[in-house]
Amino acid sequence: MIEQINLGKKEDGSEKNKDTATVSIEDISKVAEDLRNRIAEAQRQKEENIEKQLSEIDRLRLEQKNNDELILEAQNALNYFDSLDQASLDLLDEEGKKQLEGLKEAMNKLQDQRKAIDERMNAISDNTEVFSKIHDLATAEDKEFEEKKQDEEKLKGLKNEIDELLKEAEKAWDKKNKYINLYENRKRGEASKSPYEKLDSAFHNGINMAKKKGEDLKNIKEEIKDSIRKNKEFNFIEKLSELRKQLGIFSSKDKAAIDYVINNEKEINDGIEKVKEYNTLQNEIYNEDPENLGKKYKDIISRARQVNIPTYILNDRMEDYCKNEKIGDFVRGIMYN
Repeated sequence: MIEQINLGKKEDGSEKNKDTATVSIEDISKVAEDLRNRIAEAQRQKEENIEKQLSEIDRLRLEQKNNDELILEAQNALNYFDSLDQASLDLLDEEGKKQLEGLKEAMNKLQDQRKAIDERMNAISDNTEVFSKIHDLATAEDKEFEEKKQDEEKLKGLKNEIDELLKEAEKAWDKKNKYINLYENRKRGEASKSPYEKLDSAFHNGINMAKKKGEDLKNIKEEIKDSIRKNKEFNFIEKLSELRKQLGIFSSKDKAAIDYVINNEKEINDGIEKVKEYNTLQNEIYNEDPENLGKKYKDIISRARQVNIPTYILNDRMEDYCKNEKIGDFVRGIMYN
């Protein structure tokens, strides 16, 4: 390991001059460290000075704001007196005239102060590095403002989605109640009704009246039900008429039974509509039940988390509905399903 560097000799070892100087690696390291520290200290002082000037800019801005408020107030007061004619101003006593002059002098001083503040701010901003720092801070503030504005718009959009979800919940609850009232829990504790009751009733007497064609009438009734399930058109009158044409002169009972059912066409059609209404309600309830609405709710909450929007803001709206006696349990099911 080389311990010394000889600054007084040539590479061949011959003398450069009479005086030789040697320096150790430790000496070089100390000098380099000292230079680095000097540069770091100078940089620190420079940044500290910039920060002081930025603080001074902030102080001057506040002073500027206060000064502008005073100028505005003084100007408003002076505008009134400027609008008066000389005869009106002559009505002021000596003390009043002195006060008016004092107000004008105060206005002039405030304007001079404003000018001095502007000159001081311009002088500080003339420093390129200070100006660059001010520009960077202003850009960062603009970005923060824009991000905050975007977050507010996102929050507003998510709140609207929650409100729409709650509207859907109310509709779903109303449909469920209608379903319950129509087909499950009839008023005054009556037994549940089948959605096919009206349709079955329209065929019932005819089937009982028939001698040989009762099963055929049952099959036609089942074909009607099957066509409803498959959402297909089915001309039951035509089917009944064809069945009647097959009967001979000695099939009076069966003819009467078929005629009875044909004459109940309106009741049968009403029964078909009742079944369709029942099925529609069932489908709507399935599509808007707490589980499915819960998926929509979770999606909204998930998107809120992705953009760092506090979810409690959205949950508070839902919790308010949970306190509602009518649909509270239903909404609670949406949130915690």
